[in-house]
Amino acid sequence: MCIRDSYFFVRANATFTRVAILFREGLTGRDVVLVDPDEEHLGGVVDRSIWPDPAGERLAFGVSDPASRWMEVRVRDVATGRELPDRLRGLQARRVSNLSWNPDGTGVWYDGFAPPSGEDPRAARLRGARLAYHELGTEQGEDRIVLRAGPDETIDHRRTDDGRRVVAMVRDGRGVRAVHVLDASDPAAEPRLLADPAPQVMVQELADSSVNLQLRVWTSAGDFWDVWWDLKKHVKESVERAGLTIPFPQQDVWLRGEHETGGLAAESRGR
Repeated sequence: MCIRDSYFFVRANATFTRVAILFREGLTGRDVVLVDPDEEHLGGVVDRSIWPDPAGERLAFGVSDPASRWMEVRVRDVATGRELPDRLRGLQARRVSNLSWNPDGTGVWYDGFAPPSGEDPRAARLRGARLAYHELGTEQGEDRIVLRAGPDETIDHRRTDDGRRVVAMVRDGRGVRAVHVLDASDPAAEPRLLADPAPQVMVQELADSSVNLQLRVWTSAGDFWDVWWDLKKHVKESVERAGLTIPFPQQDVWLRGEHETGGLAAESRGR
């Protein structure tokens, strides 16, 4: 895989139970081992799936249990070899799940399932197929779930060659049920909203303690309740990230009195 004249590739034995990930700068450069299969802290087998970011500065790769279908994705800095704290669970190994970087390399899109919890991962069932977005430096629990599939459906995705779009496909037992085209640079975009009629934001009321806005969007009947709850959650989180708080009813009280000289007393203000 070539990124800006830098080459990322794997070397493996015939059964792919020993996989090393290497990096070479230019065709005549020296091969540098980025991930060594003998590293003790890996805790599993390096998967052959590799995902360098658009600038070739970071590499996402998978580590899996040979007896399990599950894979944990990790990220390393190419220049220093330092491993970042990011960990993504719930992905499928052996090139089943896919991962795509956003254009500026600050986060990744990935398709997978609800991570196994409190059970043997080797026997855990696949459930909760989803497409999610992870921002580097955050916990996986904070990831935005962009798409959710039904009980008998799966999701896979690909990034377009120009890096501007993410194409997600929802599949059932009969084939592709739906295709969503997303803006790769905007993980907050809601793919279940209809473009026509267009979303609207209106000033609903100039209230005593707030300016009330109304957001009006359209979606399919089958997605209505999921969109309803997900948008409420997203709006609240966006408001908090912007440093705003929910306005509570409040009142200013002015206390006035007379000084001994007959002048106006100092004013105190409370809420």
